[in-house]
Amino acid sequence: MSETYFYINPGLEKPFRYAWEGDDCKVQIPYPENLRMISEPVVALEVTGMTAPRLPAPLFKKPGMKIGYDESRLGFDPVSGLLTARYYGYAGMINKKLTIVPPVIIDKNNTRAWLYLKNIPPDRLPDISVIEVIISQERFAPLIPRSQLVEGLRKVAAGEESFLLIARGKPRNDGYPAYVEPTVREEKQAGKVLGDGRIDFKERNTIKEIARDEEIGVYYPEQPKIDGYDIYGEKLVAEYRPRGLRMGDNLYRDEKNPSIVRSKVSGYLKITAREINVIETLEIPSDINYDTGNIDFQGSIIIKGGIANGFSVTSGGDVTVSGTVDGGIIKAKGNIHLKSGFIGRANARLEAEGSIEALYLQNAKVTAGGSIIIKDFIYHSELSSNDSILCHEKRGIILGGSAVARRLIDCKVAGNNEGIHTRLLVGMDQNFEKELQQLKQQLTETEEKRHAFIEKMTATFGQQVMRNPRLYLPKLDEARKQMAVTAFRQLGQINRFINDLQEKLRTMERLGPEFDFEPKIIVRQVMHTGVQATINERYRKIESAEEAPEEES
Repeated sequence: MSETYFYINPGLEKPFRYAWEGDDCKVQIPYPENLRMISEPVVALEVTGMTAPRLPAPLFKKPGMKIGYDESRLGFDPVSGLLTARYYGYAGMINKKLTIVPPVIIDKNNTRAWLYLKNIPPDRLPDISVIEVIISQERFAPLIPRSQLVEGLRKVAAGEESFLLIARGKPRNDGYPAYVEPTVREEKQAGKVLGDGRIDFKERNTIKEIARDEEIGVYYPEQPKIDGYDIYGEKLVAEYRPRGLRMGDNLYRDEKNPSIVRSKVSGYLKITAREINVIETLEIPSDINYDTGNIDFQGSIIIKGGIANGFSVTSGGDVTVSGTVDGGIIKAKGNIHLKSGFIGRANARLEAEGSIEALYLQNAKVTAGGSIIIKDFIYHSELSSNDSILCHEKRGIILGGSAVARRLIDCKVAGNNEGIHTRLLVGMDQNFEKELQQLKQQLTETEEKRHAFIEKMTATFGQQVMRNPRLYLPKLDEARKQMAVTAFRQLGQINRFINDLQEKLRTMERLGPEFDFEPKIIVRQVMHTGVQATINERYRKIESAEEAPEEES
């Protein structure tokens, strides 16, 4: 009985052992014994009968099985039954077909190709004509000069190189507009850890403040796009697309180091999907609550929502709030503008060095360096303005609490029919009162210092010396006497300073603040019983230059 068997060298089953990646390309390491020169036979015998030829470690294929082969890379000799290589490379079974795979490595961008010729004996290396055949069969278009191929092959034969460059294209260079890579990051924290380990979730630091001229990023200039071509001669079309963040209007490049980006203004860092910038006015689109935490910002602040109970907003500029402030705190170096109203709770208050405007105030503590302008009503609030308190639109009611102003209080209605105590006072200067309080505080502290100094002197020199220095000082030894004399001189300086403070305090209290206007209280409609309207008598009216009488010539 005659049957057909096929035997091939087991090394031919797979031409490669493993692969590694590096230098933007993937390298498959072949089995050295699979290397075939052109016209060299590839073992693949077809036999008939039960006796098979004795081959080293034969791989047995099922009877009747046909072995397919790549006719472009292998030729079959019907006399010997052998397949011969038409190509320089490694024999192996790929996709169930016997073929020859050249040791060609191509980078991932198809812009360079090499022959992998590591650990190949010199007599098994391809010559230049074979290499040129491989280049032609692989259809590589950008040719490497023959002289470079010869030099490269020499280095491989000498063991200096393992790769031989056989094709080189031109990589494309993708372009992009100028962009900024931030060196600072927006800050967001869960909260502030307190001394006892608890976390204050109101202190979240949700904004990153930037000072003027502070470094915020690295500048990368525009890169134009440049087309390339691959190792097959095909054009590689370059792309032009944004990379990184566009530089905002409030940023500039450092003159000494143009790669450094700095801020033109003081503000907060704002990073969107496309741009980085520093914004002078902080805009918050929501309420101030646990999502935002307390806000402390050196510029102006615009809040589209309201402010929840217990949360604070501190600004180095103006503050504008669209919603209701219910138990919140606002402090501003500039003005405060509330489009709605303010409801006071516990420590809630408004403090502005400029003016304060609101629709209404209820149970509020309000201090303004400028005017306080309320459109509707003021209920049970404590107001202090270093200019005017105006409440003469809509209902125009001031009811309960106190309203203290420097220049003017103007309302429609003061108090109500129930006689709720309401205090209106004009002619009070905040700066004057502040200076007066500071003077009183300084006087108190100095008097306490004098008392402590006298106690120390008494302990050092004795009560007799303190009661009658002229009598008992001469009885002290010379060293202690000199110490006592020095101490009494210091005590005299303290007493003179206290006398000066007292005199200055008496003068200020007697004369009061100076005004170039007449303080007024205007109640346009009704002043009810229980309203105490007072013009501070402790002030001096000074004439302006326009009002002063001309001197006689």
